[in-house]
Amino acid sequence: MLRIGYSGDAGRSAVERVRLVRLVGQVVVAAVLGGVLWSEGHASAGAALFLMLAVGFPAASWWLFERPRPVPAAAALEQRLRADACALAHHTALLGPGHPATLTSHDDLARGHLLAGRPELAIRHYQVALTYAIHASGPDGSETLRIRRRLAEAHRAAGHLPQAIAHLSRACADAARRYGPEHRTTSGCRAQLAAARAATAGSVPVGSAGADPR
Repeated sequence: MLRIGYSGDAGRSAVERVRLVRLVGQVVVAAVLGGVLWSEGHASAGAALFLMLAVGFPAASWWLFERPRPVPAAAALEQRLRADACALAHHTALLGPGHPATLTSHDDLARGHLLAGRPELAIRHYQVALTYAIHASGPDGSETLRIRRRLAEAHRAAGHLPQAIAHLSRACADAARRYGPEHRTTSGCRAQLAAARAATAGSVPVGSAGADPR
């Protein structure tokens, strides 16, 4: 996936530079004060002062205010969704809606919504991505096939089994035309289609995963 730098990267770099300058300043001050005590014959006090200012205070500050803290899984997922939505907006604006990086951003955001238990939102993103993928690479392009299969899985997760079967049937036909009946992509489509049909018959729970579309 194409990575594009944002203004937030420059902001983080500026913060890191400020932290470095602050640390260097603390070390210099600690060395000066410790050196004064050392020169006056208070070697132990000078060493202790230097360690406290140059090591103790920065370590305590990092531990209390800057150290990374564990994030709950739900909060982490929401953070990921916000980041993926931001990436999608940037890719769409800078590269266009049919660019491979934009389609990948749709995929990332859709998978996040699936993990969050929101398959309807995932379906929306996959439908948009599928439209642009067909326009960019044709109905049997590799990107089109991958997105169509993931759209089918999103429909299956939402309980829309007829729609899932329709998309997988189309994917199987397109894959066989492009790659041949024995290619692994075609075989993967057939496996997904069989799983969806089995779920329709009540043999397999709707939410069970089929082959991962690649």
